[in-house]
Amino acid sequence: MHERPWDEVYRSRPPEELPWYTPALDADFARALDRLEIASGRALDIGCGPGTQSIGLAERGFEVVATDLSPAALAGARRRAEERKARLQFVENDILKNDVDGPFVLAIDRGCFHVFDPPARPVYARTVAGLLAPGGWLFLKCFSEEQPGTEGPHRLSPLELRGAFAGALDVVSIDRSIFEGTIEPHPKALFCLLRKPL
Repeated sequence: MHERPWDEVYRSRPPEELPWYTPALDADFARALDRLEIASGRALDIGCGPGTQSIGLAERGFEVVATDLSPAALAGARRRAEERKARLQFVENDILKNDVDGPFVLAIDRGCFHVFDPPARPVYARTVAGLLAPGGWLFLKCFSEEQPGTEGPHRLSPLELRGAFAGALDVVSIDRSIFEGTIEPHPKALFCLLRKPL
């Protein structure tokens, strides 16, 4: 999947049929926001896709910048936001060649990082660290090394995640979870909380 042009992905199927589609804010993200008492501020959605996570953040009171490589994904996300009367900004952006300006108190990534090959991961880490305010958070969800098979995104271990972000962001926690979406059973995932040092 990670080798296919993303615009083709979003033009070829309704978003609701894509493996990673879920209509509501990811349950792990919602619980972490509540637990950490993060309730407002500027937030970045990296690879927003259908836009449901961005919209969920906007409905919680965040000032959201939703980014994606795919114009088709962004067009659909804008329509969905208008239907929900959610106010947020949509920007076509490649996080590895970033054009977005920080700072952000929160960045979320639900399925973007795990499409990158190993050499790109430290670039991603440094870029996101540069976009976060001191003390800012990155919520990251990716496929786990426990997920069977090889189709789709890379599988990552906690050790690989720690290595990718070393020197850029502090890894606060890595929990085993699932990747909610249209695939049954839900793929095995890692949910990571990372923070920029103060």
